[in-house]
Amino acid sequence: MLKFLLKLEKRTLMIVGAAVLVAVLWGVHIGLSWLHRVNSATLSPATVGLTADNQTGADVYTVLNLTSLYPGASLYVGLTVANVGGSNFTYGMVSTASGDAKLAADVRIRVAEVPAGACSSSGFATGTSLGSETRGLSSPAITSRALQAGSSEYLCFHVRLPAGLPSSLQGDSAQATLNFTAQHS
Repeated sequence: MLKFLLKLEKRTLMIVGAAVLVAVLWGVHIGLSWLHRVNSATLSPATVGLTADNQTGADVYTVLNLTSLYPGASLYVGLTVANVGGSNFTYGMVSTASGDAKLAADVRIRVAEVPAGACSSSGFATGTSLGSETRGLSSPAITSRALQAGSSEYLCFHVRLPAGLPSSLQGDSAQATLNFTAQHS
């Protein structure tokens, strides 16, 4: 076999070597792309400005988009809630799910108040929890959070899709419309 390889032209050996290298690199690329799944969570808009300067208060909406989630995902996404009015109020939030119904039902969400910009696993762990973890995109709710005129607070949403769920959920997407309401305190 060695004699055969030595008789091959240098150019042929280089072409065969390059083909083997391309095949190996392609395999590594495929393997890494499987390991680096998208798992994306965003809030649009990322700031909610509320006012309670009239008798009925105000409703403001933002959308939590979950894109290409895979079982085992654990994501953190932050939202600023600001009192842009001239009086103190309390606010609440309710959620309405849309998109993939199975994903929307199986996702887990928990909300904490954290310092601005600290929406991460460590920031969430040291933040002030606003309730226990809920199952489903329609479940998270906030009630009676006081907010002084001209101030704001930063909320961190921990979104996770537990490992061990059916592989049929891989890469699915869903949304939750978050409705924030301010009322005079």
